[in-house]
Amino acid sequence: YGLTQIDVPSLWHRYKTTGANTTVAVLDTGVDVANHSDLQVGSDGWYDVIKNRNTPYDDNGHGTHVSGTVVGTTTGAGTNYGVAPNATLLHAKVFPGSGSTSFVNITHGMEWAVAHDAETDVISMSLGESGYHEEFIEPVQNARDAGVVVVAASGNNGPETSSSPANVYE
Repeated sequence: YGLTQIDVPSLWHRYKTTGANTTVAVLDTGVDVANHSDLQVGSDGWYDVIKNRNTPYDDNGHGTHVSGTVVGTTTGAGTNYGVAPNATLLHAKVFPGSGSTSFVNITHGMEWAVAHDAETDVISMSLGESGYHEEFIEPVQNARDAGVVVVAASGNNGPETSSSPANVYE
């Protein structure tokens, strides 16, 4: 229902793509690949800024949800739940289970995604700090200069609100 609501199936048809040959790095609370077989990270596609664990996990659930929104698929009926179900997923855990993190953690995740051997195309961050924070300008510019598109949430606090890094002009 959600994909139809935002007209994704017509875009798949028009552009003849569902994300193949695209790599998306999600920076969030982790990804639960053990309980969500449709969510698999690409080769060396997991980075844990918080606890430095080698195996993907999500002690909050938000990162799994966001990863599903990006690449989620289901077998059997062939129903897709993600906007780009054939994209390769990378995931950097930059939030602990509490859901509160630091600028440094987010920056480390961005740097990892940009430097990744899979040649990241998009960094997706369902996160933001209220207001405008200049500290995000350089990391966003560095990603852009490397050919990576940065997508971040903004306005989650209601009408006429914005948050960084989404409100960084670049």
